[in-house]
Amino acid sequence: IRDKIHLESPFQSENILIKKINSIICTANGANHNKASGPVHINVAFDEPLLDKKTNIKIKIIHNKTSYRPKKINLPKFKKPIIICGQLNSTDYYNKIIKLSKQFNAPIFADTISQVRLWKKHSNIMCHYDFYIDKIDNNPDIIIRFGKKPTSKKLNNFLKKLKNKIYLISDHMGYNDDAKNLIHTLDLINNHNVNKNWFDYIKKFENKILNLLNKHLNDTNFFEGNIIASIIGNCKQKDNLFIGNSLIVRNLEKYCTNTNQKINIFTNRGASGIDGVISTAMGVASKNYNSRNILKIGDVSFYYDLNALLLNQNKIN
Repeated sequence: IRDKIHLESPFQSENILIKKINSIICTANGANHNKASGPVHINVAFDEPLLDKKTNIKIKIIHNKTSYRPKKINLPKFKKPIIICGQLNSTDYYNKIIKLSKQFNAPIFADTISQVRLWKKHSNIMCHYDFYIDKIDNNPDIIIRFGKKPTSKKLNNFLKKLKNKIYLISDHMGYNDDAKNLIHTLDLINNHNVNKNWFDYIKKFENKILNLLNKHLNDTNFFEGNIIASIIGNCKQKDNLFIGNSLIVRNLEKYCTNTNQKINIFTNRGASGIDGVISTAMGVASKNYNSRNILKIGDVSFYYDLNALLLNQNKIN
């Protein structure tokens, strides 16, 4: 929850209540001080269960319009950069990420739910860092982050040790995010890095893991890796793949390789847990009749939300 408000309606003047309500609405849509938009809890207290007087109040919602002037940013000098992409809800970032990666000679650790991994096949995009992140001898001297925190537990533990080196590129500071430095999306970073030694060092790890995985991803003996590879391989452009939580999404993160299929990945990560996965997947399918909709879900999550299959059974196959 982004914010909370307590309205003691019987004891506060109408003007005060209206100001409070307007403020909380602006917070909810992200208009207050460039905060992230999201759910807001409004608690209305009544002294009596029934009131004999009813008053209609019109609330005029004022949208705070803020303009931003892009700045030119000079970051501290670096030779070992990494770009990390967590969950992104907009394709606006994709070209910027690739361009910055070339400018910095920086590997991109692209979470599957960032969509970047399945949007464009590119030599700078790394997918299998979960297998080697704890084997890197030297730490990066700067980390550029896009989106929410990544799915990988290993990668998050790695980031915890390097908080002061992280720069989050976003329109606003992330909610429940420990990134210390914020760079606005519209800002221009002047730094360049011509040293490719660090990139080549990371790329060797990536290629080694990829070569090992390729021996098993096409194997006829099923395991999580080649099941995921089979699903991704049979998806078409603009297909919707909904991924369950916990082990399901983490396995996708480990085994999914870089392609240019432009598949849409959906998850319930913002609300983690196993409740309502089928319901949410059916909601996605109900708005995308012209695309194929695939759900990969764990057994416990499936049983928890089994009744959702009764919903709209005449509309969704």
